[in-house]
Amino acid sequence: MTIQPIKLYTGPTPNAKKIDVIVAALDIPVERKMLDMSKQEQKEAWFLKINPNGRYPAIVDPNNNDFRVFETGAILMYLCERYDKDHRYYPQDPNARSLVDQWLMFQMSGVGPMMGQMVWFLMYAPEANAYGIKRYANEVKRLFSVMEQHLSEVKSKFIAGDQPTIADMAIIPWLPMSQMVFSWDSYPHVTKYVENAKGEAAFQKGLFEPMEQMMKMDYSVQMREKIGARLKEIGGLD
Repeated sequence: MTIQPIKLYTGPTPNAKKIDVIVAALDIPVERKMLDMSKQEQKEAWFLKINPNGRYPAIVDPNNNDFRVFETGAILMYLCERYDKDHRYYPQDPNARSLVDQWLMFQMSGVGPMMGQMVWFLMYAPEANAYGIKRYANEVKRLFSVMEQHLSEVKSKFIAGDQPTIADMAIIPWLPMSQMVFSWDSYPHVTKYVENAKGEAAFQKGLFEPMEQMMKMDYSVQMREKIGARLKEIGGLD
């Protein structure tokens, strides 16, 4: 059966990269529509019919009567349920699937929101707010410590075993940005975890190769400079 391209409404964010990795892993054809956040396209009426929360990414699947899916965790699970017939990235065994679900929810409820708030206070807050920056940076560090401890104990290549799953596809796109804020010297197992992902073709295509190009762009240079300036302004994180 010929698979029609899935319509992917997306942009240059860690959340969007999750979906780029899974479609690369499953070799799903996609038709990308890049939304311009500066123009608030994600808040326009036509898009709110796809995602009432007004956030990207979101998908419309023409292979399933134009079924619409928003929220990245839900998109990852949906694409695996429909297109990962060998259960490579979302296990069929109930216990193995539960483990993936647990770490997926860890990202959705912790890593993403806390890193998002950390970056907002560093980049977009109208003035340097030491309390806000340190609160969220310390919470991100705590979440890194949770992953560090877990990975040191299970000694697996990925968060839920030796094969990558949608939990890794959710977590890893958020991690590199934190290196602009604090050192990873205290997190050797997390560092190795990210290195393991770099050895996977889907992560290279969906995340690391585009990220390498993005880091050379003026916006990324300005972002690093602004974060550095904000950290200096508040006297660092300690």
